Amino acid sequence: MKKRTTQSYSVPGLEKGLDALEALASANVSESLTQLARRLNRTSSELFRMIAVLERRNYIARDPASEGYHLTLKLYELAHTHSPVNQLLKAAAVPMQELSDTVLESCHLCVLSGPLLTVIAQAESPEAVRLSVEVGIRPFLSTRFPGVLWWLF
Repeated sequence: MKKRTTQSYSVPGLEKGLDALEALASANVSESLTQLARRLNRTSSELFRMIAVLERRNYIARDPASEGYHLTLKLYELAHTHSPVNQLLKAAAVPMQELSDTVLESCHLCVLSGPLLTVIAQAESPEAVRLSVEVGIRPFLSTRFPGVLWWLF
């Protein structure tokens, strides 16, 4: 049997644009072109056209007060246009609520995302006092204690 090798292709422009989007996603506040370039170890002139295109295509916007850039909701909208998660959520909603009502505790639906789990849905317990975590939290499975979840807050 022939061993299949994977080739690594490089598209520098795409890499630069994705780096900019990821940097803005992890920023707590809007960032200027200079701040963004510094964080990415690039020059402002190297990022200028990339930022202009991302702004024109409405992936990022400039804050009128600070003149810094921030993400818009366009990536969120794209992610939810044809989400396979929606079908899973629809199928799981009733069984999750039934389980929560039966065991009198919250029920959380997680999906594997790389080495971590991501909570994508919850059905809250009918009890006034309950254990609950927010959708989007990323617990991870313990390798030392199989079946035990550790929560990253």
